[in-house]
Amino acid sequence: RNPVEEIGDLLGDYPETYFVVDAISCLGGDYVDIEAHNIDCIFTSTQKAFAMPPGLAVCTVSDAAYERELETDSASWYGGFQRCLDYYDRKGQTHSTPAIPLMLAYRKQMKHMLEEGHEARDRRHREMAEYTREWARKHFGLYPESGYESRTVTCVENTRGIDVAGTVEAVSEEYDMVFSSGYGSIGEESFRIGHMGEHTVESIRALTDAIEDVTGL
Repeated sequence: RNPVEEIGDLLGDYPETYFVVDAISCLGGDYVDIEAHNIDCIFTSTQKAFAMPPGLAVCTVSDAAYERELETDSASWYGGFQRCLDYYDRKGQTHSTPAIPLMLAYRKQMKHMLEEGHEARDRRHREMAEYTREWARKHFGLYPESGYESRTVTCVENTRGIDVAGTVEAVSEEYDMVFSSGYGSIGEESFRIGHMGEHTVESIRALTDAIEDVTGL
């Protein structure tokens, strides 16, 4: 996890610098106070911690960032905020045809997330992360350096030399559960367990039990 709060606090001393955060895999599962830490734009998408199908990008925009875009008179139809916010202010609608089923699903999921509450949702994700890391340390190892672990996905170091691709396939076929190998050249050196969205410690435990069974741990 990157030190978003510390960076934002530092940038508070530099008001002409705009802080943009890529939170694709964590927003909705790793709480950050956007206003308190001077975040001008933070982006995510619906298929990660929002636990929805892919297809929507979600962002927040500070007044300062929006005013900056107005100063540049952006002509971009899709790549900026000016046109979409102008349409919303004047007509109460999007500036292009949206994926309506996804918009309705997003609205419903936002209500659900608000009902759960920031603190409860953050606590649930912390508990899932702690369980998964503890399991990884017991049976394998953690791939990232200490202090850089993600709240929503754990990258496990394959210290036992298991067949990662084969294990992923076997768990999928036998238990109808999914986890992923590492990226690129570390595909067999590591594997990733996501613990975000509507998952619970119990559902993550079911996955780790399946991995143990398939690998004979």
